[in-house]
This record gives sequence, structure tokens and C-alpha cells, in this order.
Amino acid sequence: MIALCFVLTILSCSDDNVSQVDKKEVYSKEQIKLVSTLRKTALDICLITSNKETFQEIRAIVNLNIKFGQDENARFKDLIENGQSVYYTGNQLKKAPTVNRLFTNLCQSINNDSTETFLINNNIQIYWPYSENWDESKVPVVTYEPLNKMATEVVAYKLNQNGTIDSLIVDEEYAKNNPVWVINQNNTDYDNLPNFIKGKTVKNNIIYLIENSSKLPLNVAENLPLNDSTYVYSLYIGSMKAVKQWDTWIAGGSEFKFRMVGAKLVGGVQSTDYSMAIVSAPAFTRNDISNKKTKILNSLINIDWGIRETANGFALWEDDGGSSSQPVKFDVGYDKIKVSAEFKIGSVDDLIYQIALDRNSFFSINKVDNGNGLVDGFAYNTSGGVYWTMPWIITKRAY
Repeated sequence: MIALCFVLTILSCSDDNVSQVDKKEVYSKEQIKLVSTLRKTALDICLITSNKETFQEIRAIVNLNIKFGQDENARFKDLIENGQSVYYTGNQLKKAPTVNRLFTNLCQSINNDSTETFLINNNIQIYWPYSENWDESKVPVVTYEPLNKMATEVVAYKLNQNGTIDSLIVDEEYAKNNPVWVINQNNTDYDNLPNFIKGKTVKNNIIYLIENSSKLPLNVAENLPLNDSTYVYSLYIGSMKAVKQWDTWIAGGSEFKFRMVGAKLVGGVQSTDYSMAIVSAPAFTRNDISNKKTKILNSLINIDWGIRETANGFALWEDDGGSSSQPVKFDVGYDKIKVSAEFKIGSVDDLIYQIALDRNSFFSINKVDNGNGLVDGFAYNTSGGVYWTMPWIITKRAY
């Protein structure tokens, strides 16, 4: 009861705290409501850390996310909803039974409101940075993503031995050595994820790459012609690493996406632009980037860069979400015809690299060291602290 009263006292003051912040910056009512809910949820989750079974349940779902190429997250949809999961098979009631029971009972006893529905429908999650550093004994502290997205120090909550909640200031260095659960919002709607557990990896024209799947080496033949219409020229994203954190530690790791666009003839006379599928690389966790970990993607990004396609567009960006309103434009070509090609990324995504690749130049220099070294005979490209190779496979055309 003391703990519950403490939570209610803090929540009763939360609107004043938000209002004070709001006087300095301009935030929408939706943003203020979201952060207020994140704060309240952080306090609620802090109370259930008295039961150590919750640690392993949340850790298990975080590990499933990592296994299927996502960040160190456990969404409330998988923690407190008994419906279908894209990560979990079998009895849905067993996903996180202790978290489900304790959190649900807590919400009903304090609020009797629609908090749980809001958390599920709005992709709210527990983000656990540096989860692999956890020694399985330390009790997590709980914080939330504040209105100031660039904050590096935040208030966190910790349950003490008396059953009441203490507050402390934490930063990324603290999170590296101590478990910190961050209540924040995932940029990707849960319904837009493929059903990983059933072997699905493509949805809405996005290829989601799974890090732990077996990556066979590409069978790259040597000394084949680079400009012969009787061959198929397939491009891949090969090896990849990142050495720069593109988000704050409170927001998460980095999710990188690639795409190519080109031009084709329509009806034999008119050229038009077209886009290939987006390749979504496995998430790079904070540890991945700190350790400069290399990941082998070997993912097809262009099924056939034909010799008549004189220029293709290529883009790399870090996914932060928002409405699909940020245009990415290229001048691409087919024979002597040039057209403008365009697709859109999220309004707050970070566009890292954008270029119109000349076909002849690309195939002549892609196996030449540009100063970053070679991987399996192909050049390491770099921009914004991200490195990647673009190997090709050349095969005889069957038609």
C-alpha cells in the first residue's frame, strides 16, 4: 500500500512536471500524453521487479527479438497480451505469465483504466540496452524516454528493500554495467512485422534479415563479362558493420535499411522508374556498434542490373519512424533515356547515403580498394560510420 500511494503521489505531480517542460519547448498533446503514460508505466513496472521471475521472462522475449533481427526489446503485446505473437509459438499464456499477472493486477488495482490496451496498441515496449551484459543477479532499474529525445541522463526508479521506490540519475555508462529497462515506443508497428516464427521474412515490400540464420558464402565467379546481355547481374548487400551510434542510448540501437531504384521500358517505348524491395539489416545493438561487430547479410538487393540500365539509385538510411513523407530522389537511366525516380522514407529517418550509381563505373571500381579494405574481393563502402560491401553474382541468362 505504501508503494502504491507513492506511485499515486508521483503521478498526481506528473502533469505539473510535464507542463513545466512544455513551457520551454513546444510539444503536442499526443506527445505529452505519451510521455505521461511512459512515466506511469515505468513506475508500475518498477513495482513488479520485486519478483525475480519477471527478469528472466523479459530477458527471454528480448532474446527472441534479437534472434529475429530486432533490437533488445520486449513489447507489451508479447508481455501482457495472450494473443498471437510473431516471435513465440505454443501456448500464448506462457509467454510471460508472471509479468502478465503482476502487471495486470497492478494496473487494475491502481487505475482500473485502459492503460494495458494503450500499451499494446501503441507499440510500447521495454527496451533493455546492453542486455547481454546482465549478470542475472542485479535488479533492473526502470526509466522512460523523456520529451527531450536527446537527453543522455534521465531519472530512473528502483524498488528498495522496504517496498517503496527510490529515484536515481542514470546514463549510458551506468546502463553498460547495470540492468536498465527503458519504457519507450517502437517505431515499427507490430502488425507490419512478418510472422518470423512461421519462417516469414518479407512484409510490405520489406525484407527483414535474421542475423542468426545460416549465411552461405556467395559463389562469386571470376572473369565473367560485365557487359553482356546474355548474363544476369545480381547485386547483394554482403558484409556490414557500424561504428557510430545513430540514436541515443535511451532510444535504442540502430536499424539500417537499403534500397535501389532504376528504370525499365514500358511497352518498348517509354521509360519509367521502379523500386526494388527494401532490405532491413538486422538491428545493430549498442554493444554491436561499440564492438564494431561485422555482420554477414548476403541479401539480394537488385535481382538483375541489366546492361541497358545505365544508372541506378542507391540509398542507405537509419530508421527512426514517422510518416513516410521524406523524399529520396535520383536521376536514373535506361539506354539514353533519363528519368527521375523517387521513394519516401520516414519523416524523422536519418538519410545516411544517397547516390545515382553509373553502371559502368560501379562494375569497374567495385573490386578496387577505396581505402577501407576489401572483403571477399569487394570494396568496403562507407558513409556516416556505416560500412558495407556490394558483391555481385553473374549467371548465364536462362531466357
